[in-house]
Amino acid sequence: MTVGYGFSAGGDYSQSKIRADHASVTEQSGIYAGEDGYQINVQNHTDLKGGLITSTQKSEDDGKNTFSTGTLTFEDLANHAEYKGEAIGLGVSGSVAGDNPNQNSRIYTVNQSGMSSTMGYGKDSDKQYATTHSGINTANITIRDNEKQQQITGISAEEAKRAVKADVTTDNYAEHSGSLKNNFDKDKVQSEIDLQVKVTQEFDSNRKALRAEINKAADEKRQKAEDIRRENYIDGKNGYNTAESLALDKSADKLEKVAFYTDLALGGLYGIGDSTALTYVTGSAVANPAIRAGTRPRQFWFEKCDGDSLYCSNRNYDDTADRKIYDKNGQEIDTKDPNYTGMVEIGDKRQISDLNEIEPNKVTGSIVTTNDGILNPRNDALKNGIKQQKWEVDKEGILLIYNPPTGNSISELLYAAYDKTNDLLGGRLPLASAQKANLELNQYAESKGYKIDSNNHSRGGLTRSVSDKYSVRHNLPLPYNNVQFFGSAANVDDYTNYMNEYGRKDFNISATTHYTDFVGRTPLVALRSKHIVGGNEPTGGVEDKWFLYSHSSYFAEKPTPYLVNEHGFYMDKNGDLIKDNSGNPIKMTEENKLEYSTKVPNPYLDDFEQKWIKGQTHNKVSGDNPSLPVPVRTKKQQGER
Repeated sequence: MTVGYGFSAGGDYSQSKIRADHASVTEQSGIYAGEDGYQINVQNHTDLKGGLITSTQKSEDDGKNTFSTGTLTFEDLANHAEYKGEAIGLGVSGSVAGDNPNQNSRIYTVNQSGMSSTMGYGKDSDKQYATTHSGINTANITIRDNEKQQQITGISAEEAKRAVKADVTTDNYAEHSGSLKNNFDKDKVQSEIDLQVKVTQEFDSNRKALRAEINKAADEKRQKAEDIRRENYIDGKNGYNTAESLALDKSADKLEKVAFYTDLALGGLYGIGDSTALTYVTGSAVANPAIRAGTRPRQFWFEKCDGDSLYCSNRNYDDTADRKIYDKNGQEIDTKDPNYTGMVEIGDKRQISDLNEIEPNKVTGSIVTTNDGILNPRNDALKNGIKQQKWEVDKEGILLIYNPPTGNSISELLYAAYDKTNDLLGGRLPLASAQKANLELNQYAESKGYKIDSNNHSRGGLTRSVSDKYSVRHNLPLPYNNVQFFGSAANVDDYTNYMNEYGRKDFNISATTHYTDFVGRTPLVALRSKHIVGGNEPTGGVEDKWFLYSHSSYFAEKPTPYLVNEHGFYMDKNGDLIKDNSGNPIKMTEENKLEYSTKVPNPYLDDFEQKWIKGQTHNKVSGDNPSLPVPVRTKKQQGER
């Protein structure tokens, strides 16, 4: 081990365990008669325990064998020879840098610390079982006391005679004795399992090296995309995507999926036939994407959206295709044209590298932030953030504190479970990057005298709750005006009471949870515990439609009956502009609103009404938008009448 500004270390550990057990007759005891046979007369009782009375076949055929006893009992002997050897080998190596990553940190490859580990597993075993049967090889058996025979054995004399009759003779008794040879060789077994450990540890090392290499390629693409954004200025501001940076991010997403599924497949080969090894590699394959997502350098994204009815999403309503981009005259823009230098995304979206660029929203007077939910790629995270704010606020811009997805549902659930555990523990486990980013933003806002309006959807509720509970315990600033939760995976009552208990509830807390929201509360009573999901009380929504997906149906404003883009042109759900008979795009006017709400209705309005209006409801919010958050009261307030 070497120690300096950081440290590097390496080590190996191995352990083996071998067990052996052998219990067998070496030679079956009994009476072995020759050509003259046997004539046996027992006055009282005969008891055979793996014993054999036999002769040559010829003496039996000649009728020279007789056996007579008062009563007879007999039983077989079970023989076994078995051994089992297991070994495990662990190797750890790597290094940790001594300086802390700052806001301009490069994207790390492999993992944040550079530490790596490998595991080898070996096992060898053998089991043999045999039975030494009791028997008498003659048909001339007499059991004289039938009544007592029945009493002590539960079977009649005739039944006992049939059961004890054996076809084993002195010619073949050895092969029927059931004797097992002890072939256990400790050194041979140890050598075998040591070899397996070496081979599987090397396989594990190669598996992880391949995973790391693929992830490294993904990280390099992400870093290149970020570098492009940092150098791409539009109207004096940087952080904007280009066609190239978007393609790089998309390629990185694919590579991470390749890394995961390749790792999972190779892990299956590694652990085939052994549940312990399979559990290890599966756990490693699933955990790696969660760790990568949770430790990726923080990202802040700022977006302005000027009234686009698809919430400035780059994708169409069904999320099946990218939308076209149009200019203010309704003409399609070729964003892949090398001479084009404008925005390549719907809405004004850019990555913030310097916190000093962040200022309060002109409408609210505070920094408006959003923490995204589970399985949200950046486009969806921004879309939900826009959807959950008033249009006048969106027009001035919101800030996404981005918590990137893991790339697969299994790792995503593991990541969410970690956050849930950390929330229940009050933020005592290591914080994820998104939670650290919230702390960083809070400290920045406090230093500038700014306030924050924090909006938190799904798993974003855990991001907010964990970072704030951590802040309470470490006496860090919570410079909020308002904290809102939308279908939160964190229990909002617990969060509110925690803030109140420690004297930190000097801001407004509100929440909205649909009756069928599977994250905010779940309609399945058995899974509704706040220790599993949010466990929040519903604030409204249609109740008589089971398994209604409502988790993404929170709207700050009721959707309009028609769809228009950010420039005010009518469009369909794919984002394509509606054109007149002359091929010209049609701009929205007061006179044609009704016509186009009928011709091209807004699917978000139907979604809103199906989830919040059309059915049995107990909405806590009056008016035309029951999806709005309602104030959350403390325990003390709930007890007041």
